[in-house]
Amino acid sequence: MPNVYPVSNFPSSPVEGYAYFNVNSNTLGVYKNNQWIYFEPSSYKLPVDGYLDFDGDGVLNKDDSNPNDPNTSGLDSDGDGVDDAVDPDPNDPNITGNEINDITFNNLAAGGGHSLYLKSDGSLWAMGRNLYGQLGDGSTSDRVTPVEIETGGVASVSAGGNHSLYLKSDGSLWAMGRNSYGQFGNGTATNATAPIFIFNL
Repeated sequence: MPNVYPVSNFPSSPVEGYAYFNVNSNTLGVYKNNQWIYFEPSSYKLPVDGYLDFDGDGVLNKDDSNPNDPNTSGLDSDGDGVDDAVDPDPNDPNITGNEINDITFNNLAAGGGHSLYLKSDGSLWAMGRNLYGQLGDGSTSDRVTPVEIETGGVASVSAGGNHSLYLKSDGSLWAMGRNSYGQFGNGTATNATAPIFIFNL
């Protein structure tokens, strides 16, 4: 069944392959091969318009607070404050689709134009300006959403103007970003776009 679009009257310029539901006559029409194919209520399997899903958000019209908006269903099954229509897992309150909402922070650091945070699982994330590779994702591309740098094992994080450092739980110190003044303390003045080991504490 294609997406169904509610209309007061069948349009004079319909889109090929689209189905339209006439809310006045309770009639379903499909425009196929440049002609209309009409279905009376008794001939199609969807019993009433309330059982259609006009906006394709997975919520039937009868349960949808706004059946014409795919981002709004009016339902929040897991109580996480995110509408079921846009919640990647509407049955899990810990998954909202917004990485910032799903974080239990252990440590935060802010640099000259970039930020890093450490989650409770030991993973390290970064976002913002990345001109010198200070995010540590192997590139110099700025990031407007968080990117994961380490999947775990990080104990603390710190940030300078254009460089970042973090300490792993095994006592090793790592750095990335600008090092033109020897900020890393590793005996070089070479920038790093990915984390490099400095020494064990």
